[in-house]
Amino acid sequence: MAGIGGLGHLGVQYAKVLGAKVIAIDNRKEGIDTALSTEKKVIKELQSSFYDSNTGVDRVIINTEVRNLIKFSRQFLRKGGILVDVGLPSEWPLEVDPFALSFKEKTVKGRLIYTPDQSQDMINLHEKHRCNTHIEKTYGVEQINEMYEHYQKKDLRGRLCMVF
Repeated sequence: MAGIGGLGHLGVQYAKVLGAKVIAIDNRKEGIDTALSTEKKVIKELQSSFYDSNTGVDRVIINTEVRNLIKFSRQFLRKGGILVDVGLPSEWPLEVDPFALSFKEKTVKGRLIYTPDQSQDMINLHEKHRCNTHIEKTYGVEQINEMYEHYQKKDLRGRLCMVF
């Protein structure tokens, strides 16, 4: 997982309950702390080999718009690995290394819309495995400007919620 904020901290939990070995990276200490990981552990795992003959990770899931974190994380994909972008970088196009795409047979995927049944399955998974949603702060509708300012801060850890 690249980017462990409001979306990434849920992705880490879901991937673990689905049986994946998860490495969480973020360019903010708050993100790493939210994922209950340490910087030394992350670096050690990224430098190690999960497979003897095809080193790297099976998937990189991008939960951020931070360009340098995306470039950093995609280099750890193994041959045949899958890069999934759910962070939706809005300021620039998602860059893909054409040599890695061809010679390492990588796949790039994205997805935005799920069916009602798929959404219900995710809610059920969340409940069954007692996943946690880190809600940093709740705002009322009249506090929309404060909420936006809070959202822009680099030290955000989890979700901001608005009560209607």
